[in-house]
Amino acid sequence: MKIFSRIASPRRLLIFSLLSGLALAAVFFVLSQNLQEARQASLQAADQRLLQVFQSRLEARIRLALSRIQGAELLIASTPPSSRSATKALEFAMNRGDPGKSHSAAVVLDERARILASRRQGGVPPPGRAEKRSWSQAVAALRSKKKGAPGGRYHIEAGSIEGVSALLIAAPSPSTKGYWGVVLTAENLMSVGRGEFASGDSVFVLSEPEQTVIYARMGSGFIHKAIGLPFDKGLGPRLDILACCDVAAFNTVHEGKRRMIQLTFSGGTREFRLVRVAAGEAEAAALGRIERRFASGLFIGWAVLAVAFALLGGGVRRGRGEAIPRKEIKKETYEAPPSNTPFEALSRICEAVARGDHFRDIISDGIAEAAGYLGADRYFSAVYDDDLDQLFEISCANLGDTFRAAIAIGSGELPEHIAVKERDFVEVPAVIDWDEAPEALKNEGIAAVAVFPMRAGDKVVGLMAFYFDEPRELQAAEADICGFIALLGASAVARALALPESLPEI
Repeated sequence: MKIFSRIASPRRLLIFSLLSGLALAAVFFVLSQNLQEARQASLQAADQRLLQVFQSRLEARIRLALSRIQGAELLIASTPPSSRSATKALEFAMNRGDPGKSHSAAVVLDERARILASRRQGGVPPPGRAEKRSWSQAVAALRSKKKGAPGGRYHIEAGSIEGVSALLIAAPSPSTKGYWGVVLTAENLMSVGRGEFASGDSVFVLSEPEQTVIYARMGSGFIHKAIGLPFDKGLGPRLDILACCDVAAFNTVHEGKRRMIQLTFSGGTREFRLVRVAAGEAEAAALGRIERRFASGLFIGWAVLAVAFALLGGGVRRGRGEAIPRKEIKKETYEAPPSNTPFEALSRICEAVARGDHFRDIISDGIAEAAGYLGADRYFSAVYDDDLDQLFEISCANLGDTFRAAIAIGSGELPEHIAVKERDFVEVPAVIDWDEAPEALKNEGIAAVAVFPMRAGDKVVGLMAFYFDEPRELQAAEADICGFIALLGASAVARALALPESLPEI
């Protein structure tokens, strides 16, 4: 028997190729954008955690110096005044014997910042004109700061003592009208461990608002010459940073090649800005390789589909005009996308809504998928009865009974009830920065909250809330996806409310 194939017409093949190519290009663009956003969010979270570690180390070093001052003050106050007790107090304040602190000194100042006594080690020279001027500036700053004001009673001046970059910390003496002072090597203010820094990374600390450099490191090297100088006079040009510190503008200009992150904190009489600049060439190159491999896979898949359509699009005939039975045509198979992508999760939830699954199952599955996508540490979902003005829990994870009871009672201060009242998305990126944060939220140990109301038209029918143990701000793509999941939950609840009551069986 003679068997032959009929190839699809060129016109049909061209149309199929164009449509399938456009569809795959759109898929590549959407997934590439989400991949970049997810990668950037992951890097920003890691940078934020590392910056908080640096801040805790820096504050611990300052607290150690202040504890030495307080201990020396106690030695003076608890013994009769004598040269021997004064010498012991100075040696204690000098921090003698601590490893890695070879350049250090301690001084006693009167109310006019004149040096009454001094103790030094590690080759630190006698106080010169520059050091005396720094002590005068520190005492003047302490006098201008109101007693009992936030931040503690101490002042830090940065400078150089005979070519050694140093930090001068001054604090008032409760037992006299004068002041205590200690000198620390600026390089020892903060330690950096292995793996925390790449060769192109840098970190620095500035005093605000004058932007004097307190600490500066690039890669494995400490930048001694920048200490005590304004940022734009030495450190800025060396790091190729024109002005500090507009993080959004910096990250936009450098387009992933470098990224900046910062935080501010109080330290005595001053505000400090801790900034980290990371080299992003390696991350950008790795992301580019992933995108190229993904694009290559899509292109190969598109080519295979085009060839398969060309060969099978016209069908196969036997003999004279006998068409092959439809059951004999083999369909081309392809590998399904991974099941852990947000698009796959949205597809599953949409299918559940279309099937008419119970709204409890849809909301429970939806919030679990969204929590996994966001990396949330806890979550809570509920439906809302506007007649009773009450939330009824559907599902939750890792939340205490006391906090769940507070939500059920209906405390208007909680973000959940603010979202219901305002009928809009509510986010608290850092609970610690919320001055009027409810005690129930603080006691639960929650650091960040994001609440999505489930709205059916203008009516709120429920909510989905996500909680994080560390400060966290959602990206635009994350908020859009979670908002769509909340909308699907609202659709399921609205459909259930619209169903008529079932008739009794006869």
